[in-house]
Amino acid sequence: MRDAGGGSIINVSSMGGLEGYPLLSAYCASKFGQVGFTKACAEEGKRDNIRVNAIAPGKADTAFRAQIKEDKTKMLKAEDHVGLCIFLASNESQYINGQVIPIEWYGPEDKTE
Repeated sequence: MRDAGGGSIINVSSMGGLEGYPLLSAYCASKFGQVGFTKACAEEGKRDNIRVNAIAPGKADTAFRAQIKEDKTKMLKAEDHVGLCIFLASNESQYINGQVIPIEWYGPEDKTE
């Protein structure tokens, strides 16, 4: 990236890196570490025009959650992250560096009668 004049690195963290979850302390610790790593690398890359950001997905329908019985319709899918990643990789986000951007599902709540 230095030889190319810069670039963009996008780390994939988790909402677990922004807030703690019970019974997932090791997972959360690793994701908090990744957030710190992202911010430190962003500072280190500035002089070489290398931006480093992270996305922090919330609940996503992945193998990690496969054993949990929950409503999968209110979860992110892998493709829900694509647009943000394309933006962060593009020159349109040239002034965004060292940020951790949460991605969460926001939709209509269940209406029970």
